[in-house]
Amino acid sequence: MHLKNLIFTVLIQAVGAGAALLSALLITRTMGLQAQGEYSLLKSWTDAAVVVFLYGLPQSFLDISFKRQQSELTLYKITNRYFVYLIIFGVCLGFLGYFNKQPFLIPLSIPFLVFHGLIRSLLLRTAGEVTYAVITVIPAISLCFLIYIDFNEHNFSLYIFLSASLSAITAWRVALKQNWQGSDELSLKEIAMHSMSFHSFLLNVLPAIQSAALLSLAAMMVSNKREVGELSLVLIMLQSVAVAASFAAPPLYRFFEPDHFTLNLFSKNKKNIILFFLVSISILAATSVLMPLILENIFNAYSEKLSLACQISLFAGMFLFLSRLLGTVFQKMGFFSKLSLSGILRLLISISLFWLLNYGIGMSISIAGSIAIFISEIIIFSWFSLLALKCFENGIKVSI
Repeated sequence: MHLKNLIFTVLIQAVGAGAALLSALLITRTMGLQAQGEYSLLKSWTDAAVVVFLYGLPQSFLDISFKRQQSELTLYKITNRYFVYLIIFGVCLGFLGYFNKQPFLIPLSIPFLVFHGLIRSLLLRTAGEVTYAVITVIPAISLCFLIYIDFNEHNFSLYIFLSASLSAITAWRVALKQNWQGSDELSLKEIAMHSMSFHSFLLNVLPAIQSAALLSLAAMMVSNKREVGELSLVLIMLQSVAVAASFAAPPLYRFFEPDHFTLNLFSKNKKNIILFFLVSISILAATSVLMPLILENIFNAYSEKLSLACQISLFAGMFLFLSRLLGTVFQKMGFFSKLSLSGILRLLISISLFWLLNYGIGMSISIAGSIAIFISEIIIFSWFSLLALKCFENGIKVSI
């Protein structure tokens, strides 16, 4: 990847992350925390369902695309067939939900978002990193725009559906311009059985389920949905820090060599690494100090408990960021089972602690959620650190 393309890619991804944060800001500031809770529940379960139906296929698509060079057309045809199956399933599920007073449009959104995710993976090799990044951020940007132009209404399911449709259509239009070729005989079942699909599925679905499960559990525990909105802000603060890992992970994955997994790998860049963490911690500390002002003047949702919960979540995000970087290293080393196990542990620990702190001890939803996440992230980071240290000491060389 050329430096210019790398810079553009990072900037585009930053815009997408900013759009997701801006959506939460617009809803909280103009509609209130209760509306933010409603939106977060819909969005979190939509994202979780999309990851379930993607089943790690984008990662397998990428693997097949780069290894076989001329396979995109075959994968594109498989994607179209899968999309048709999902549309039929989505319509049936939508009507079933409608008769049970559930949003009709959410099940219809999932096939479009799955189609977008699969087509996006096919564009990386043939269309380049910048186009890939642009396609990636369209759902977040379009959803933010729809919320902005119609912020007086609570049509969240409609916004999500329109954003999903626009994202899928845009990806499809770009795909039509590609000169794809494919002579391989592949089936969806064959790709889904790829070991990378299963582990990628676990790595993606468990964090998505974590957010959805925490918000749903909170909704069942309280009668005031405002508290669900507060917990959603806590989760947003967590991801606002951890999202930086999505920028740092691709270069790390590209340049990291498992056969040279020693302390000498980092000694040459020790000063830059130390400077990076000093700056990061300084920004984190400053944001934490300013959190009451941020919540009061920007989100228009200040309370002492919410401010404390968001501050705890920010520091939890730092540990999540470090774990994701280590996870990128382990992924290239082939430690897929350990990464999958970490996702399972993170989910179980955070959910169990959240329930115990709120139901058993009586902490507020936001405080209980932030502490549960903080403890779970420290545990996972500590485990990853010990694993990395063991690899350093033993000078492990892993063939992938």
